[in-house]
Amino acid sequence: HLQDQLASIAISALEHCDQPARISMATGMAHFVMNRREFTPDRGVILGVNPRGPVDRSVPALRLTSPEGKLLGVLFQTACHNTTLGGDFYQVTGDYAGYAQEYLQQNRPGFQAMFLMGCAGDQNPYPRRSGIVPGVTDLEVAQQHGRSLANSVEMALTVNPRGVNGPIQAAYEEIDLVYADPKKPLHPYPVQVVKLGKDVTFVALGSEVTVDYSLRFKKELAGEAAVWVAGYSNDYTGYVPSLRVLKEGGYEAAAGWAEDVEDRIATKVHELHGKLKDP
Repeated sequence: HLQDQLASIAISALEHCDQPARISMATGMAHFVMNRREFTPDRGVILGVNPRGPVDRSVPALRLTSPEGKLLGVLFQTACHNTTLGGDFYQVTGDYAGYAQEYLQQNRPGFQAMFLMGCAGDQNPYPRRSGIVPGVTDLEVAQQHGRSLANSVEMALTVNPRGVNGPIQAAYEEIDLVYADPKKPLHPYPVQVVKLGKDVTFVALGSEVTVDYSLRFKKELAGEAAVWVAGYSNDYTGYVPSLRVLKEGGYEAAAGWAEDVEDRIATKVHELHGKLKDP
């Protein structure tokens, strides 16, 4: 049943690809995003709460409207695991992002809210899971985060949106990532860059990349175009840490990548970005 639903959605999307639309963009904030790499004196880095750790709380949103001005949909992003709910919650749910989509679609017939995951490898929602907020269930916390995110997207939809124009360009290559253990084989890793004219640049990286990648590319590629950095794209094999996270150790660094992992990815991102000429 799930396979049929997914196939039906994909076919419907393809059938509507020729529908004309205008695109605009703005950015909000998600204040519930928290770095989860907590440093302890006796156990090293654990999965916890680190208010001083790096985060990317930006919520970029692309608004789609018809030529007549009807709101058609929105694509929005947050760099945060969808893990408000605990391991003892056995119902299928989209967690906070799914609730944000539901809230955005309420009272908007035909409107489609779409979520794109950012570099969430070391980022969790806060609070999360049972016992953090007395008298409030996991599900209610997920709904609250979803409402907060939806409100942020609503603001981005209405406050000074920037027009997005120009041709769509894309470049994709797979690079070899190396493990610290020379006996392990090279790992093919997907890197993609997509440009929407001069206004938006998407960097799409495979697997669970940590937030340093988002912060780095938003800084290094800063210019006229707004930069989105997505993880979990085109492939999934586990965690891909930045050099900082790899040296610090902990859960996200356990795959055993060599220390040039971040440089290999960054080099290819810049190479692909440079291949796509400004229109």
